[in-house]
Amino acid sequence: MCRSKAYREFESLLLRQKKPSPNRVVAFLLNQRFEQGVSEAKKRPGGAFVTRCACRGVVTPRVNLSCCARKSIDTGVNDVANVTESVSMIGDNTADENGHGTRMAQLVAEQNPNVSILSIKALGADGTGDISAVYAAIRYAIDKKVSVINLSMSAVATAENAALTSIIDEATAAGIAVVGAAGNKGMDVRFFVPGNIESAYIIGAADEDGVRITSSNYGSTVDFNVHADSTSEAAAKFSGYYTVNGAV
Repeated sequence: MCRSKAYREFESLLLRQKKPSPNRVVAFLLNQRFEQGVSEAKKRPGGAFVTRCACRGVVTPRVNLSCCARKSIDTGVNDVANVTESVSMIGDNTADENGHGTRMAQLVAEQNPNVSILSIKALGADGTGDISAVYAAIRYAIDKKVSVINLSMSAVATAENAALTSIIDEATAAGIAVVGAAGNKGMDVRFFVPGNIESAYIIGAADEDGVRITSSNYGSTVDFNVHADSTSEAAAKFSGYYTVNGAV
């Protein structure tokens, strides 16, 4: 595992921000969970249908493809040819025992068949994970100098998981595009992470007409709605789209 230094950094940052008692830190590390929505994805012809939230314009994928290192933090990935490296922040087993991470990697590769994917496992077989594991995974991705970080996950925002903002801001300052799911509660995204982080691309889900689906979170930090059945799928599609087209 490649997490010890990042975990120490995370704990230090948490202590500087909140100054909680040691017992509170332990409880937080054990109990603060991330959850991602899982639904059966449907492949649509023509790639991702993307609606820019600010003006409702449609962004269509260009056909040129480039090889780009992209990193997925999820439940792991199984049998996706584009995965060039797999590591885990939660144990030695890098296999996907949930299926979510594998499907997200497939959606990225559908948008860019030449993409190179670094799979970092931070969520377990039940689809949840500790905030510290996600923090460590992002740190690992920064150190590996990836170009895109996909976060197809969502959690209710708390004072404790606000530590994610600093590490995501660091990633974007280093030139890495961080793509996060808006979340699937049909609520204002300001109550969720990574959905409320300004520096990330926050992606909601839309129907085939480009209209936001009712379960997709909404709000000022949502940058695009992508044609998908969930915001996890939408974020993965956008990550793949980004590796082809760059900043949008």
